[in-house]
Amino acid sequence: MSFSFLARDAGRVHVRGHRGYSLACPENTMPALAAAKAWGATTIEIDVVLTADGEPIVLHDRTLDRTTNGHGFAADLNLERIRSLDAGAGFNPRFAGTHVPTLAEAVDWAKHEEMGIFVEIKEAERPDLAVDQVAALLEATGTIDRTIIIGFDHVVLKRAVERHPGIGTQAIIHARHPDIVGVLRACGAGSLLESPREEKSKMTTFGAAVWEGGDPSRPVRAGHRARTAQRGRHHREGLKFADSPLERNGFERSVPR
Repeated sequence: MSFSFLARDAGRVHVRGHRGYSLACPENTMPALAAAKAWGATTIEIDVVLTADGEPIVLHDRTLDRTTNGHGFAADLNLERIRSLDAGAGFNPRFAGTHVPTLAEAVDWAKHEEMGIFVEIKEAERPDLAVDQVAALLEATGTIDRTIIIGFDHVVLKRAVERHPGIGTQAIIHARHPDIVGVLRACGAGSLLESPREEKSKMTTFGAAVWEGGDPSRPVRAGHRARTAQRGRHHREGLKFADSPLERNGFERSVPR
């Protein structure tokens, strides 16, 4: 079944679980993804790095220390070793035995559950290889239509689009650029996410730029912000962010008009 990220095509507002339902479950794990869907999310955001043997895994940090019982860089260990680590007990003992998922596992789950996927490339040393591995997996599993590759490194995104013109990309920015459309055209991305630098702002910022028929020369919407910490309603330039139990539990909600 085809998937659309646009509410006008999907017939619903999409809700995204950041690293799965990461407030209630260990982030970037299969329990977190399942919980996101159970609480109403229709898309998930996950992070990808590479193992020593070049396998894409779902992990936010370059190191394993924060989210598993392992130590050191993920890039220094092979997949078998990383799969032997516990990625759940440190969060809560009831998640003991939870593994670091492979990207293939997460994509297979999302396809079966009819979920959209945002894959952030966190791989620092071999980002182009990470993109190639992700693209190859999406092509092999027929999940390109339900996946958007996102990242802060716009050069990597630009090279990704040049090598894999069929994939969707989203640029993440910290600054409010005077020419957001120009930023997107430069890296070839089809959408934008604006992220605050300082967590102390207690503001969750979302953004999008939607093209007519995928043509970057015909932008429909660009640049949006929502203050979910105050549980308020905020409308800006075509995206609606509504206060809801989902938002108060770590989800993102938006709809293009």
